[in-house]
Amino acid sequence: MGATVLLIEDEPKIRELLRSYLERDGLEVVSTGSGAEAITINGERLVSTSSIYGVGSSILVNTAFLSPTFRIEAIGSNERSQATMRKLASTGTVKMK
Repeated sequence: MGATVLLIEDEPKIRELLRSYLERDGLEVVSTGSGAEAITINGERLVSTSSIYGVGSSILVNTAFLSPTFRIEAIGSNERSQATMRKLASTGTVKMK
C-alpha cells in the first residue's frame, strides 16, 4: 500500500483532478475543501512551504526532528476539522481520542 496524502483544495474540479493523479500514482488520498487556519505538530507550526518526511517512526517537520507521540493542533472550523480527522482516522493514518 502506498502512502496516505491529505489533499486540501477549495476548488472541486481541481481537487478531483489532483486526486485522480495522486491515486494513479498509487497514493491513498483523503481530500477536503478547506483546512485549518493554522496547524502545529508537537508545537512546530506548518506553513505553505513546510515539508514533512517520515524517518522510521519519527518525522522531520521543516528542520525539526519529532518523535512519537505526535500532537496535532489546529485552529479553524471545528466541524470541518473533525470531519477531516475522521477521514484520516478511517485510513488508519491517525487515531482520535
